Formats: sequence, structure tokens, C-alpha cells
Amino acid sequence: MEQVHLVSRPRYNMYHFTDRFYIEPIMTRGYADAPTLGFNLEIDRFAGELQLNLSNARIPLDSTKVQPIDGLLGIIQLVSGPYLIVISSSISVGTLNGSEIYRVTSTELIPFRTSDAHLNEQERSANQTFVEMLESVLRTDAFYYSLRMDLSHTFQWLSENGTPDFHQQPLLHRVDRHFVWNARLCAAFDTAEISSFAIPLIHGFVGIRQCNVNGQRFKLALISRRSVQRAGVRFYTRGLDQEGNCANFVESEQIVEFDTAIAAGSQVQQRHLASFVQFRGSIPLFWTQRPNFQWQSDPNVLPELNEQFYRAHLNVLFNRYGMDALNGMPRGIVIVNLINKHGREEILGRQFRSVAQRFGLDNGDDCSKQYSGTPALKTDYTRTGTRTMGGQLRDGKNACVRYCKNNLSDGYRQDAINLFLGNYVVDRHNLPERLDHSLLNSDPSGVAFACLIFSLAMAVLCLLVSESWFSALFWLFLVIVPKTMDGHGRCRFHETARAVGQRRFQNGFFRTNCMDCLDRTNVVQSLLAIESLRYQLQHFGILPQLATNFNAWPRFVHTFKNLWADNGDDCSKQYSGTPALKTDYTRTGTRTIGGQLRDGKNAFVRYWKNNLSDGYRQDAINLFLGNYVVDRHNLPERLDHSLLNSDPSGVAFACLIFSLAMAVLCLLVSESWFSALFWLFLVIVVCSFISMNGDDFVDRPRLL
Repeated sequence: MEQVHLVSRPRYNMYHFTDRFYIEPIMTRGYADAPTLGFNLEIDRFAGELQLNLSNARIPLDSTKVQPIDGLLGIIQLVSGPYLIVISSSISVGTLNGSEIYRVTSTELIPFRTSDAHLNEQERSANQTFVEMLESVLRTDAFYYSLRMDLSHTFQWLSENGTPDFHQQPLLHRVDRHFVWNARLCAAFDTAEISSFAIPLIHGFVGIRQCNVNGQRFKLALISRRSVQRAGVRFYTRGLDQEGNCANFVESEQIVEFDTAIAAGSQVQQRHLASFVQFRGSIPLFWTQRPNFQWQSDPNVLPELNEQFYRAHLNVLFNRYGMDALNGMPRGIVIVNLINKHGREEILGRQFRSVAQRFGLDNGDDCSKQYSGTPALKTDYTRTGTRTMGGQLRDGKNACVRYCKNNLSDGYRQDAINLFLGNYVVDRHNLPERLDHSLLNSDPSGVAFACLIFSLAMAVLCLLVSESWFSALFWLFLVIVPKTMDGHGRCRFHETARAVGQRRFQNGFFRTNCMDCLDRTNVVQSLLAIESLRYQLQHFGILPQLATNFNAWPRFVHTFKNLWADNGDDCSKQYSGTPALKTDYTRTGTRTIGGQLRDGKNAFVRYWKNNLSDGYRQDAINLFLGNYVVDRHNLPERLDHSLLNSDPSGVAFACLIFSLAMAVLCLLVSESWFSALFWLFLVIVVCSFISMNGDDFVDRPRLL
């Protein structure tokens, strides 16, 4: 069923005066004729100062333009002066956990200065170019916000870290700036008094669908957050930077919201939430791939820097995802590498495997000791490429030690970590009933272990001393019996932590990449997501425990596949300029003729944009994110990204277009095939010249 989006009503009235702006909330949810009294935001158009007015005086409306807006995105400095960026309109994409989520549909850049007469012609042209760049970024139709919900953090992070004091902070102060695209634009709104006027935006995708499986209704949501670090377009942002930030890094969170009645016949609902987080990012090496008018240019890898940058990237991932905030234990991160093993991608795959293996030799044993208490298993294979007898014996010893530690001492280790990290605070008047972690104690478990040790000792003694095999078998039987008990008779004496209760959290994450982290990555992420969803719905009691797939609910399968395909298309548009390829497989599970034709068209459009317009797109993103700061007295020599210009590249493209037009004209009008062949020959010559010198003809970023 087609998703219906409701247009959001304006939340503010904006009053335009020659010397200042006033922003006033509309508490009645009406339009410009119903402002509430009490407070407003005043912006001085000359001094650029912002202040909150707490006044009951109505703003005078004489000779004033009143503009209804949905919110403020921030202030940016351009050549002519500051510009205020406002949300003109937005639509609701749905409600999640009681909070409405909106997508920005139109914006406006409003200059503080009412005239640009103080600029010369070059400055005026540059200012207009900067305005158009910002407008092009905001037109991508993929900016989302919520007035109550923090879209920049995952549900799990908020559950682990969202203290009452944290939630009392203004939304702008508690967001994760790693995923907030207008964070630098909101610098002027940083004070607590006026921060509520600025709306933090995420860039990516938000989709919310109502679903029905097995007669149970629930919401399925998908939120993708694009990182502001190393953000950009396909061929100008690849791999890692020296801080370990990754190009095309997108965090995707699939959320299930399920409401049930507290008791039979009750109208009171209990809400259940589940989420599954995974992320994508460019191949974690230091590499580049510049466009040069080839269909696929060759990647350039710097092997001497790969290990350093890879280590920095893993540190970034583990700092963000790899540590449980409640108990301090590390979480696993699985890297799914979808690189081809042949062609241009082979060198990247080979370098990636080499770096990952070298890093594993240095890091694997330490990480394993911290988490499991023993060195990693199978390290003989990692170090030598073969399994050895000595390695297998060491693995057997470590596996036995790991088993004993995990069952008999990990509760003590967990309590020690909780105490060290401050997750457990000592209260002299409220101490735990029992802190003794010794194996032999007065508890039933201690008695059982004492019996086990005594029985084992007696069995060994009988085998060594006694001539009666019956006595030895009797004591061995007492040793073995507890291990063979099952069902309700099975005894569990596993050591557990006593300081902090256990909670259900995602303890591992998938990081998926292919060459572009678009088409193949979309397919694999959707497969991981539906497998996770199956377990979550079974846990909620929606899906039968024996169900292995969703084939019995085809409408839900259609909804799920299209939700993930829409996400893939939007993520691809933001990075490559076109919808994703292979989405027919994501949507239907099969490759179709129509899908292949669409892929051909999108591949050609992607080639055209990547070579002839991505420099402009990269400049626009750098300007919007604040990576490039406008300096009126130090403007770039050239900002023109048009195809036809006075440069040699512009002349060559003009010759190509003219020759192609003449060839078509001769084919349609002239009776002389020689003329048509002549112009076609010129077309081929110019195309060959451009292809051979592709580095000089592609559109490059200029705001560096």
C-alpha cells in the first residue's frame, strides 16, 4: 500500500523588518494570523546577534512581511554576509515511539543584508554560486528531523546512556554531531535559551510502515544516518582519512514497535521496542579513485599507510559500537567484504585481506584474553597458514581453560569491571547479600562442587590403589550423573554477576562494504535485517518459533523488500547521483528485464554525473558542512562548473557538441554521406582526445 504523508503545518511566524527578524512560535498550530504571546527570538540583521525576548507585547505588523515557517536550520556566512536558512515546508513520514518524524521538502536562504550593492561583480557572482550550491544540497530530499526524538542516536545507545539528566538537555545539545548535518550551521544557537529554535537534521533515509504478520500488527521502521565525517560523492571520497573516518559511512537501524494489552480486555497498552543496527562504509584502506572518463577508473592504493589508517578506523568503530556501556565488555564487529576477486577490485581485496591478517596477529590474542580469558584459538593457522599438532594441543588447553573460567569465574570478573567503571556504586548501608565468589561455600552449589571434587578424588584413588573396579566405577558414576541430567532435573550452577542485572542488547555489529557500498551492500544488508527481524518477532510472540521465513505472509515480504529498496535508492542517490542498481532483486527476489534496463540507464547517468558534475556536488557538500569557510577577501579563482566555458576543456566540449550536431544534421538533411562521415570522424577524434586526457576534462572540486 502506498505510504501517505501529511503536510506539516508551520510552527513559527517569521517577521521581516529592515533591521531585524523576529521568530515567534505558533502554539495554536494555526497559520500566520495566530501567533502566541510570551516570547520570541530576535535576530539583528546588522550585528548578527540573537536574543530571546520574554515579553507580552505583540510584534507590530505594520509594513511587515510575515512568513510561516517550520523551523530554523542555522546561519551561514557567505560573501554578502550572513544568511538565515529556514524550513519552508515539511511532511510527516510517520510516528515512532510517540514522536512524529518529518522530511524537509523545501527550504529558503534569507540574507541578512537587504542589498548586495557593496559587492563587486566577481563577489556578486561568487555569492550567487554559493547560494545555488547550498540550495542544491537542500534539494536532495533526504533531510529528516523530529521535534522530540533524537534521530542521531540509536535506540540501544539511548537505552544505555539516556539518563534523566541527559533527556532534560535541549535536543541540540544531546545529539550525536557525527550524524547531524547542520551542526556547524547551528553554532549561533548553542546557548540553552535559544537552542530550541534550531532543528538538528540527519541526512539519509527514514521509512515507517504498518505491518501485519500472523494477525499481529506492528510498526517496522528503518532509519539510515549518513556521517558528516568524510562526506561527499562517489569518486572524490574513497577509503579512510588519517583519523580513521570512512567515506560513505551510513548507519542503518531497523526498529520494531509492538504494542500489547497489559491484561486481557485491558485498554492500557504496553510498548515493546526492538532494533537492529548495522553500518556500511568504504573499504577501510587509504585509497583513491579519481574519475577520468573511463567507465571504471583504476583505484590507487598506498600500502605503506594502510595498516595505520585501518587501525585508526577500528578504533573509531570500537569507540562508537564496540563497548557495552552497562558492563564494559567489548562487542564484536564483523566486517563483510563483498569485493570482487578479479578485475580492478582485486588489488583492493588483496590489500584488505593482508592488512586485516597483519592486524589480527597483533590484536587477536589481546582482544580474546580481555573477553574470554584465554588467547585466541587457531592462531597457528593465522600465523602460518596451516594447522599444526602443537597448535591443536594449545587450542585444547585454552578451550578447557576458557570453559572453566567462563562458567566458574566470569561472574567475579564482571563484578570487578562494573566496580572499576562505576556501573556499580558502593553503598555501605545497602551491600549485596552475598559477595563470596569462591567455588566451595555453604550454598547448594558449593556442596555440589564439594561432592564432585570428593567423588573425582575417590575415583582416581580407587583406580590407583584399590583392586576393586566396582568402587572406581561407582565414584565415576557419581561424577558423570549431573552432566547427564536433562529436562527439569538438570542442575545449573553457572557463575553469574551479582552487582548489575542483565538486559538484552545487541552484542555484535555487521560492517558491510563493496566497491561503492551501494548495490551489493544493499542486498546483503536487507538479508541480514530480515534474519534479525525473524528472531525479534519470535521473541515478541508474533512469529511462530518454528517459522524459518516469511513466505506465508507475502504482503509483509513485499513491504519489507520495498522499504529496504527505497533505503538503498536514497543512499545511492546521495553518493553516486542515481538510484541503486539491482533493486529489482531487492524488491522481488529475482532479476528482471525491466530492472536490467533501468540499471543500464542509471549506470550511464551515473557515469555522466560522476565525470561532469560531481566536482560541483562535492564543493556544495563541503560548503554546507562547513569544511570550506567563505572568505570574501580570498575567493577561489574560478567557481564556474559549467560544461561550456573559455577553458581548453570547454572549447573541446563545444567542438564535440558542434561536430555531433553537424553529423546528425547531415544524416537527416544532406544527400552527401561524405559530409556526415566527416563530422562523425571529428566526433570520434574529439571523444578519443577527451578520453586520453580525461584527468583534465572531468569536473573537479574547487573549494579545497
